[in-house]
Amino acid sequence: MSEPSASPRFRVAVLGPLRVWRDDAEVGLGPVRQQAFFAAMVLRPNIAVSQRELLEDVWGLERPGTGAKVIPGYVYRLRKCLHVVGGDISDGLISSDRYGYRFSSRDTWMDSAQM
Repeated sequence: MSEPSASPRFRVAVLGPLRVWRDDAEVGLGPVRQQAFFAAMVLRPNIAVSQRELLEDVWGLERPGTGAKVIPGYVYRLRKCLHVVGGDISDGLISSDRYGYRFSSRDTWMDSAQM
């Protein structure tokens, strides 16, 4: 596996334990379910993932009692984890539109893309 040629802002490792670095500092993504939520988006870079898909990927048959209402909270907490100092918390790797939530691979090196 080759290292990134340019210096990306983020590095994401999904082959093995899920790990994220911002610049050279490792980023804690929070509890396991929140990490699974992030992985569900990371594995579909630059593609909108619907709330239904996120619920299926993260919770499977044991969906939360509140249904899709939990999703904005997970997105908010992940945005806080990935926040770049000096930037707006809504800017960055996770965006939303009418189709769902999208992980932007811009300025991000991913080990799974190097295979």
